[in-house]
Amino acid sequence: MVQARRAAAAAAALLLFACKGSSSSPPPPPTYSVSGTIHALAATAADGDTNDAGAPKAHNDTSGAAQQLPATVTVGGWASRSLDPQDWYSATLAAGQVVTLQIADWTNGGPNDLDLCLYTIADASVP
Repeated sequence: MVQARRAAAAAAALLLFACKGSSSSPPPPPTYSVSGTIHALAATAADGDTNDAGAPKAHNDTSGAAQQLPATVTVGGWASRSLDPQDWYSATLAAGQVVTLQIADWTNGGPNDLDLCLYTIADASVP
């Protein structure tokens, strides 16, 4: 019995000694920084009114405020039925040039169902 008490006392002493260092705060997490330059590919553009609160806004919601684009370009953008229902762009296209709309996460009749309409400069009211 005495031997069991000594073993328990020794174990308790070791446990307290081992826990002594745990009363201090853990070290702060490491911090990292990233720097560099990002270059967009040639013939790319961004929608003027994205869903980024920190980005500068260039509203292109009407034919009169259409965002000017070169004839050959890939535009990345954002659309929302309730917050950004229309984006207008203006470009001078050659006869036979193709215009394509690609929608991410598209489902027929779903929330990402967009229409692409082409208008002439002479009449922006009729596609």
